[in-house]
Amino acid sequence: MKQKIVAVYDSKAGFYMNPIVVKSIGEGERSFANEVNNPQSMLCRNPEDFGLYLVGEYDPITGIIIPEQQPKQLLLALPLKKADLSPAH
Repeated sequence: MKQKIVAVYDSKAGFYMNPIVVKSIGEGERSFANEVNNPQSMLCRNPEDFGLYLVGEYDPITGIIIPEQQPKQLLLALPLKKADLSPAH
């Protein structure tokens, strides 16, 4: 089964972060959404700057990487950001 290669694009910096290999697009989307809502994450602090992109596929049987012709946008961080529901001090 081919795996997906996804990367986060930082629009302020103008580059893609190091890609990761996931078993499915859904797994990559879930990981991205979790990071967007992790208070320790740069994605959480500046969600307007980040998006998740599909950049290719990886075949673990042959070791071949098949790039996308153009990165395909999967998600933007800002709509995934949950409101801070912690009580005010």
